[in-house]
Amino acid sequence: MFCPECGEKNNDDSNFCHSCGAKLTIEVNEEKQQQINQSSNNNKVVEQTEAVYGVNEYYQIAKEENKTRKGFSTKQKVTLLIVAFLIIAIGAFWGIGRYISDPKRIAKSYFQSMSSNDWNKAYSYLDVKDSDFISKESFAKVASAEKSKVGDITNFSVIDTVNSKKSMDELTKSVEINYTVRNSSSPISKKINLVKQKEKKFLFFDSWKVEPENLVVSQYTVYVPKNTTLTIDNVKVNSKYIVKGNDTSSTSDTDTYKLTNIFYGKHELKINSLYTEDYSETVDIDESGSHSVHELKLKKQVEDDLVKQVGDVYKEFYKAALTGKSYDTVKDYFTSDEETQKEMQSSFEYLVSKGKGDFFEKIKDINFTNFKEDGTAEYSNSYIDMSLTAQYTYTSIVSGDDEKDSKTLETPGTTNLTVDLVLEGGKWKISRLVVF
Repeated sequence: MFCPECGEKNNDDSNFCHSCGAKLTIEVNEEKQQQINQSSNNNKVVEQTEAVYGVNEYYQIAKEENKTRKGFSTKQKVTLLIVAFLIIAIGAFWGIGRYISDPKRIAKSYFQSMSSNDWNKAYSYLDVKDSDFISKESFAKVASAEKSKVGDITNFSVIDTVNSKKSMDELTKSVEINYTVRNSSSPISKKINLVKQKEKKFLFFDSWKVEPENLVVSQYTVYVPKNTTLTIDNVKVNSKYIVKGNDTSSTSDTDTYKLTNIFYGKHELKINSLYTEDYSETVDIDESGSHSVHELKLKKQVEDDLVKQVGDVYKEFYKAALTGKSYDTVKDYFTSDEETQKEMQSSFEYLVSKGKGDFFEKIKDINFTNFKEDGTAEYSNSYIDMSLTAQYTYTSIVSGDDEKDSKTLETPGTTNLTVDLVLEGGKWKISRLVVF
């Protein structure tokens, strides 16, 4: 029995504590007695430890045991919190990454952007790169036209995603979407094809882009007269697109533009030059392949200047021939190619002979007046075909049976003249001139 006052152990049959003299017959409840017994046992452990290690060593051991009973230190708690946070963050990062890179989500976002006329956002999903003919602005124009054909989309849903090519790499996927349009209850099915990109999103996740199927023409050819500037949708077409070398589609009279990667649909085509009126038309670009522009109307001032130039050449050409001058005095009025020079020299020599009177009459002089363009001169494939009228009076000597019977005649008249001009070295030269 233990003393309820001092905790000292006594014999079970003792009535008083032999240590403090307290009466031992007082009843204590079971819980109190357990506390007393535990306290007594603790005191004995203390006494035994002090006896073995001494008082100082005992308190050191007690201190270490106390630390152990306190649980984790502050540093350990912080470390555990950081680890827990990292686990949660990695899980969230992985979940968000998989969501962002999901082909279904991309196809859905693209279709939603198209249906709500958000062209800039829709363009961001396309597997295209900005170029001379590929841009947000040009896409908006084409997409708006295509959307008007489809109608007002009222609802849609993503049906399924499948690999469009059976390959280990799964480089492409197709997403099927059903949608309805206003005033129609029948669903329409559309497949959106996606292409896996080489670059990863956030280093770990696949990146997908919408294939611009039926949106981009890989190549389109435009033929225009030389020395002109081609503009499409207010963008000047760079000369790098002009075919050079031995390409059979390129000629000496025409510039052949081979445009690469341009959106389907209607585009505004313009052609201008220093010599022609501005030309424009709407061209529907598709896989058919090409468009040609051959004839351009001359500017009024250019036409007037050329009519005067042609008139002056006619006067000089006839005058030089009828006065017996050399062809070299007029050859610079004509293009330098051998064929033209040969033809014009032959015409010149014919007039020289007329001036010498080798036939029934001798032309002494001719006076041209009032040159006019007969119709509208057009610039076609780098040359100008002009039809003119002119009034003239020529003086001739008609031979008789003998010299005293010869007569001098002045004959007025009007003639039609045909002239071709070509731009050579920055100057207009005549490539064909008809004499009479």
